[in-house]
Amino acid sequence: MAKQHSILIVEDDADLRTTLSSLLAQEGYAVQTASDGQDALDLFDQGYRPTLAVIDLVIPRMSGWELLTQMRRVPELQGIRSVVLTGVPSHDVDVIANVVFQKPLDSAKLLRTVSALADT
Repeated sequence: MAKQHSILIVEDDADLRTTLSSLLAQEGYAVQTASDGQDALDLFDQGYRPTLAVIDLVIPRMSGWELLTQMRRVPELQGIRSVVLTGVPSHDVDVIANVVFQKPLDSAKLLRTVSALADT
């Protein structure tokens, strides 16, 4: 039986967070959500280690950029792959994230990317 991959969605827009969660859950992923970077960091502090994190850059309390920076500083979090979602042009974010998607999101492309990253 194939390993069920865990995906963390960090998105402040409740509708998009729910949509992404449902989309990925339908594909068989175990999905956890956070509404901002601090909530995500709290999950990591509790020992949660997803295979991949889908992170919006513009979120409250701790931006997606700050979250990604923290993830790269902590050895236990460095193996978590990341997909960035953003509605604003972001320079140099591809240096710290595996893949960057501009909003509005192409859900089919996201699913292909998540599958490719989770299975590598």
